[in-house]
Amino acid sequence: MADELPVTINFLRKRGDTKPFRFPITTAAGVAQSLAGFTLHMTANPEKDPTDDSAHSFVIVGAEDGTGTASFTPTPAQVDIVGSVYYDAQLIDGDDLIFTFAEGKIKFTQDITKVEP
Repeated sequence: MADELPVTINFLRKRGDTKPFRFPITTAAGVAQSLAGFTLHMTANPEKDPTDDSAHSFVIVGAEDGTGTASFTPTPAQVDIVGSVYYDAQLIDGDDLIFTFAEGKIKFTQDITKVEP
């Protein structure tokens, strides 16, 4: 994993869309990085620089999809938002060392369809 991290990645989503947030993680040589043994967390907050965790919009525990991609699938309740939130995504290793690999903004816009699956 490179020293240029965290990378800034912004998302535009419709309110209620549960498509996973995906982040490919590669080595400096461009090879998929195994995420075995890591815990993955993605946390969103309406404040860019929160002083504590009391206002989090959501926290998603992620999973590796087997190809070095960190995948975070929100529940419908977690993405029932219209407006913008700020997020970061982290890997936590077996020694509880935390590595933030991505950050940015998610803008949720109002959807037209109101049918749930």
